Amino acid sequence: MLKTPSKHEQHATKLAEFFETLDEDRYDQKHYQGSNGQRCICGWINYLTCHLPANRDAAADYLGLDYEQASSLFASHVFQYKEPTTKLVAKVLRHLAATGEVEWRL
Repeated sequence: MLKTPSKHEQHATKLAEFFETLDEDRYDQKHYQGSNGQRCICGWINYLTCHLPANRDAAADYLGLDYEQASSLFASHVFQYKEPTTKLVAKVLRHLAATGEVEWRL
Protein backbone atom coordinates (compact mmCIF):
# COMPACT_ATOMS: atom_id res chain seq x y z
CA MET A 1 0.00 0.00 0.00
CA LEU A 2 1.28 3.46 -0.88
CA LYS A 3 2.00 5.82 1.96
CA THR A 4 0.37 9.24 1.82
CA PRO A 5 3.12 11.86 2.03
CA SER A 6 3.07 14.02 5.15
CA LYS A 7 2.51 17.75 4.78
CA HIS A 8 6.25 18.32 5.32
CA GLU A 9 7.13 15.80 2.60
CA GLN A 10 4.65 17.55 0.31
CA HIS A 11 6.16 20.93 1.14
CA ALA A 12 9.70 19.69 0.41
CA THR A 13 8.55 18.20 -2.90
CA LYS A 14 6.72 21.38 -3.89
CA LEU A 15 9.80 23.44 -3.03
CA ALA A 16 12.00 21.06 -5.06
CA GLU A 17 9.72 21.60 -8.06
CA PHE A 18 10.07 25.35 -7.58
CA PHE A 19 13.88 25.18 -7.48
CA GLU A 20 13.92 23.01 -10.60
CA THR A 21 12.39 25.90 -12.53
CA LEU A 22 14.14 28.79 -10.75
CA ASP A 23 16.78 30.68 -12.74
CA GLU A 24 20.24 30.25 -11.24
CA ASP A 25 20.67 34.01 -10.89
CA ARG A 26 17.66 34.13 -8.53
CA TYR A 27 19.33 31.81 -5.99
CA ASP A 28 22.14 32.76 -3.63
CA GLN A 29 22.64 30.67 -0.49
CA LYS A 30 24.80 33.37 1.12
CA HIS A 31 22.03 35.99 1.32
CA TYR A 32 18.51 35.90 2.70
CA GLN A 33 17.63 38.47 0.03
CA GLY A 34 20.20 39.94 -2.30
CA SER A 35 20.10 43.36 -3.94
CA ASN A 36 18.79 41.88 -7.20
CA GLY A 37 16.08 39.73 -5.62
CA GLN A 38 18.17 36.60 -5.14
CA ARG A 39 17.27 34.54 -2.10
CA CYS A 40 18.62 31.59 -0.17
CA ILE A 41 16.52 28.48 0.54
CA CYS A 42 15.19 29.96 3.78
CA GLY A 43 14.46 33.26 2.02
CA TRP A 44 12.53 31.57 -0.76
CA ILE A 45 10.46 29.51 1.69
CA ASN A 46 9.49 32.62 3.62
CA TYR A 47 8.76 34.55 0.42
CA LEU A 48 6.64 31.77 -1.10
CA THR A 49 4.68 31.23 2.11
CA CYS A 50 4.24 35.00 2.65
CA HIS A 51 6.07 34.80 5.96
CA LEU A 52 7.97 38.06 5.94
CA PRO A 53 10.23 39.44 7.32
CA ALA A 54 12.93 36.80 7.52
CA ASN A 55 12.13 33.99 9.90
CA ARG A 56 14.36 30.92 10.04
CA ASP A 57 12.06 29.14 12.47
CA ALA A 58 9.04 29.55 10.19
CA ALA A 59 11.00 28.12 7.26
CA ALA A 60 12.18 25.19 9.38
CA ASP A 61 8.63 24.54 10.60
CA TYR A 62 7.34 24.57 7.00
CA LEU A 63 9.63 21.62 6.23
CA GLY A 64 9.34 19.97 9.66
CA LEU A 65 13.04 20.39 10.39
CA ASP A 66 14.73 20.20 13.75
CA TYR A 67 17.52 22.65 14.62
CA GLU A 68 20.32 20.47 13.23
CA GLN A 69 18.51 19.77 9.94
CA ALA A 70 17.64 23.45 9.49
CA SER A 71 21.24 24.45 10.17
CA SER A 72 22.45 22.02 7.53
CA LEU A 73 19.89 23.06 4.92
CA PHE A 74 20.01 26.83 5.46
CA ALA A 75 23.70 27.38 6.28
CA SER A 76 26.02 28.87 3.70
CA HIS A 77 29.24 28.00 5.52
CA VAL A 78 28.98 24.35 4.49
CA PHE A 79 29.88 25.32 0.91
CA GLN A 80 33.58 25.95 1.19
CA TYR A 81 34.51 25.56 -2.45
CA LYS A 82 31.47 25.95 -4.64
CA GLU A 83 27.96 27.30 -4.22
CA PRO A 84 25.18 24.78 -4.85
CA THR A 85 23.02 25.09 -7.95
CA THR A 86 19.24 25.20 -8.01
CA LYS A 87 19.31 21.67 -9.44
CA LEU A 88 21.32 20.41 -6.45
CA VAL A 89 18.95 22.20 -4.06
CA ALA A 90 16.04 20.40 -5.74
CA LYS A 91 17.82 17.04 -5.31
CA VAL A 92 18.52 17.76 -1.64
CA LEU A 93 14.87 18.69 -1.07
CA ARG A 94 13.62 15.55 -2.83
CA HIS A 95 16.02 13.47 -0.73
CA LEU A 96 14.70 15.25 2.38
CA ALA A 97 11.11 14.43 1.39
CA ALA A 98 11.99 10.76 0.80
CA THR A 99 14.29 10.13 3.79
CA GLY A 100 13.87 12.97 6.28
CA GLU A 101 17.60 13.72 5.96
CA VAL A 102 19.48 16.75 4.66
CA GLU A 103 22.36 15.52 2.54
CA TRP A 104 24.34 17.83 0.25
CA ARG A 105 26.67 15.15 -1.15
CA LEU A 106 24.27 13.64 -3.65
